[in-house]
Amino acid sequence: MCLSQLKGKSVNPSGNLTNRYGSTPHDICIIKNYIYIMKNTSINWKNAIIGGIVGTVLFDLLGLALTGNWWDIPNLIGSKVGLGLLYGVFGHYSNGILLGILYAGIAPSLWGPNWVRTLLFVTTETIALVWFFMFPLLGAGIAGIELGALVPFISLARHIAYGLPLWYFVHKLKN
Repeated sequence: MCLSQLKGKSVNPSGNLTNRYGSTPHDICIIKNYIYIMKNTSINWKNAIIGGIVGTVLFDLLGLALTGNWWDIPNLIGSKVGLGLLYGVFGHYSNGILLGILYAGIAPSLWGPNWVRTLLFVTTETIALVWFFMFPLLGAGIAGIELGALVPFISLARHIAYGLPLWYFVHKLKN
């Protein structure tokens, strides 16, 4: 049972105990004789979406600076699925938004200070989803090594660039 479930206490409409300032920083639950302190967090959808879009733009700008190609990833995606650049751009930016929302949702559960959480997320996402899933799916081999020896480093650098605005909008810009 959690404290927010006790009757006769000051409970806000979301069902959490409120302190004298009306905020709900934590809920204390006792489950099978263990005490859990539950952090009450929610996703700031606007900031997660904006962070994902701005991060994807920064990802693309760094790609232009490092490779000389604008929208290389959307071109690759669009050509591989046979639906053209417009589909590739839509898929690329939709992915950036979805990753921003995913990060905003799991960030409170990650280890370390906020900047470490962001770095951990983008590094793990790059290795697991890009190097071992997306690149092989697109015929570029593991970590994109068949495209060139620097591709793994460039892809990681681009994803770290994606993480900078994500960190700012999710953690620093709270409202």
